[in-house]
Amino acid sequence: MAMADPLYFFGVTVADSEALQEAFRDCQNVAEMLDLMRCEGLDLSLEQLRTFASRHDDPWWPWAGQSPAWKEAFFRPASAAGPLGFLMPLIDVLALGLPRRGFLPRRRLA
Repeated sequence: MAMADPLYFFGVTVADSEALQEAFRDCQNVAEMLDLMRCEGLDLSLEQLRTFASRHDDPWWPWAGQSPAWKEAFFRPASAAGPLGFLMPLIDVLALGLPRRGFLPRRRLA
């Protein structure tokens, strides 16, 4: 029996689950999204995720309605900027005026 295409399996699985769509929408970076996918048995590589994301414009993506720069920043691994890579999202927000959603920690209400 042939193994199903992982991109097709990913699309069908997420399309059938509103809870999973919400979880994906709340991801703050690509590492968090890949971890969530692995926990759900959806083991895609970063390249496969980029391919799927470029072909499907679903409202549950974290970058839905955001600029191309925001999407590129989402996919940028923290290690790409060296040892201070964890600061890149903040720099993007300050320098590019990107929305805060998905980059800065959420405040907890007391």
